[in-house]
Amino acid sequence: RRCARVVAVDVDAAKLDQARHNAAIYGVLDKIDFVHDDAIAVLRRATADVVFLSPPWGGPSYGDDFDARVIRVGAADGVELVALARKAATRVAYFLPRTLSGASVEALAAAAGAASVEVESNYLNNKLKAKTLYFGFDAPTPVPCFDLNDAQCADRGEALLDALERFGCAQLVAPPELRDANERARAAWTAFFGLPDAEKQRIAPGADVD
Repeated sequence: RRCARVVAVDVDAAKLDQARHNAAIYGVLDKIDFVHDDAIAVLRRATADVVFLSPPWGGPSYGDDFDARVIRVGAADGVELVALARKAATRVAYFLPRTLSGASVEALAAAAGAASVEVESNYLNNKLKAKTLYFGFDAPTPVPCFDLNDAQCADRGEALLDALERFGCAQLVAPPELRDANERARAAWTAFFGLPDAEKQRIAPGADVD
C-alpha cells in the first residue's frame, strides 16, 4: 500500500497467479505489474528504488545454520543474488530462513557492499518463522515527537503513527546511530501499545490493537 508501483517477477506462472489473487484480496492489484520471466535476467537489466528478494530455500528441511550459498536462482547462488540485486537498486530486502547462519549474514553483507545490515526477525503466533535482511538502508530515519506527555508535540497521536509506519520491530547489526534509531522505534511501539484501545483506534482506525 505504500509503494507507487511494484513489479513482481517469477519464473513460475502458478506463483504469479497466486500473487495476483492475494493482491486482489488486499486491494492493491492495480499497483502491481506481474512479470513471468527469469528474475536474474530482469535484475541484470532493471533499475529500481528497492528490490525485495524471496527465493526458494529448499523446503522445510533446510536445517540449522542455513548457508545462503545453497540457494539457487538460475546460475546464481544466494550470495551472488544479493550482489546482482544491489546493482539494480541501492536498497535491498532479502527474505531468508529463521536459521540463517551468522557467517551467511557476513557473506551477504560483503557481497552487497553494505556498510551495515539490519536483521529483522519475523514472528507468527509467537514463533520465529523467518528473517529479513535489509541492505542499503543505512541512514537513520528521523523520528518525530511522539511523547504523549510532551505538550510541545503538536499532534502527538499522528506523530506516533508516523513513527510506527517508518519503523519495524528489528534487531540491528549496525553502527551506533542505527541502534539508537531502533531504540527510539521500540519506544514508539511501547508508547502506542500503552494507550487505551479507543485512542489506538483513533490513531490507526481498523488496526489490530491487541
